[in-house]
Amino acid sequence: MRRLAAAGPRDGGERGLVFARGAHAFAMHGDTRRAIDLWRQAILLSSESRRYGDVLACRRALNAAILEQPVPAFSELDTTSSLPNDARLLSAAQRAELNALRAAHAGKLPDAFGVTRRCLWESRLSGQLSGEREAMELFGDILLAAGRPAALTAWVMAGAAQKAADLAGRLTEPADMSRWTRSPARARQVAAAQVIGAQARLYGSAAAGPAVQQLLGLAAEVWTSSNIQPHPAFDAIKALSRFGRNLPADAVDPVLKLLDPRIAAGGALTPDTAELLIQLYWAVPDRRHDLARVLAGQLALENPLPFLWELVAELPEEAREPLNPAVSSLADAGNPEALRALAQWREPTPALQLAARRTCAHLLRQPLPSTSAGVWPLGTKFRDAASMVAALTSATTLIETDPLDLRPGSGPMVTEKVLISMAAGASPPPTPAPAASAAEPGHASPAADTSAQIQDHLAPGKPAGGGDAAGDAVDAGEPDAQALTAA
Repeated sequence: MRRLAAAGPRDGGERGLVFARGAHAFAMHGDTRRAIDLWRQAILLSSESRRYGDVLACRRALNAAILEQPVPAFSELDTTSSLPNDARLLSAAQRAELNALRAAHAGKLPDAFGVTRRCLWESRLSGQLSGEREAMELFGDILLAAGRPAALTAWVMAGAAQKAADLAGRLTEPADMSRWTRSPARARQVAAAQVIGAQARLYGSAAAGPAVQQLLGLAAEVWTSSNIQPHPAFDAIKALSRFGRNLPADAVDPVLKLLDPRIAAGGALTPDTAELLIQLYWAVPDRRHDLARVLAGQLALENPLPFLWELVAELPEEAREPLNPAVSSLADAGNPEALRALAQWREPTPALQLAARRTCAHLLRQPLPSTSAGVWPLGTKFRDAASMVAALTSATTLIETDPLDLRPGSGPMVTEKVLISMAAGASPPPTPAPAASAAEPGHASPAADTSAQIQDHLAPGKPAGGGDAAGDAVDAGEPDAQALTAA
């Protein structure tokens, strides 16, 4: 490439065009490392000839290539602005992009079609990959306005994944994405994965195999590639989950192999991979015991995904048996998420029965919520208590419980999860109580009278403000064994 440029035209802009086209070719074949070097050379040569329109286009393509590296070098990213001119080597008297937009907005589709093709031609010959993708996306917009189904292909080629997926979701037949899932361009892989995911409902159990295998091929680099879009592996995992019950049995072993590096390292799965595991567990009944071992290991982690526990708790009754031993074992150890899952499954094990009583006793000891601070918390304590009490109603044999086992800190229970806290406006200041001297002669203050009644009710025969060992025990939250037994 360098010998060709050196032996070719002497003008720096023309030599820059040669390097830019070489970079474009390498990028389209997946070799972004060499493409980055050539675009840098093209920027230097185009700057020498003061064609800063080509400089800007190559800089944008260079930034996109840097972000597609396995480990992007963020320090090399640059946003070029305030250049002296926008001159390009290949450019008509009027900018093709502006003419295409004018024709498209005016509804002159034949004119927009021709001008957009010229814009696409200029960008491709100039080696400006980002400009070419933008022109191809505009070409897809024009095809859609004309009612042409080829708009889907144009958007996939442009890497416009969201537009392609939205259109694919409205089609009645699945589109063949095998060519684009094998493309070296990561943006096209992402678009193809999202199109397959949007059309997952169109595949039956028998026809889903080829599409699932294409997605599994894209998902192979889920643990090694960067988390920056375009990220074909992440989009492939999401698309696989959308197949739901149509996931084939021959996808189990590839998925387990895909998850093995993270599981062997003792790490937690990502939400997307956890959802795929659950979907596969539900879709392939014959392999549920194999998948249950992986799920049980994830549930037993010190900090598992709360999202995973929610998926396990929502499993239908016919799918719970392989996971029941692991969930019951964690519940016996006092895991609150396992206790919630058993309560939702209506499995009143001895551990759940005792935890349900402790949870209800804890709830009864709580004071009424105060809104004086202007905060209204929305939590799960009432829902959890109701779910656990409902589970108790399905028990054929209730265990005997010592009231002392219901004291605070006596054992595991289901604690509240605060979902959201809403801040209200400032509360009005309290109305000051009238002074004792202002009271009418012979009449006690109403506030003092009410306070005395409360004290008499709590401790009959005891002067207000007094206390003894028994009273201190009641105030500290110690239960009255006789009262609890009677209740």
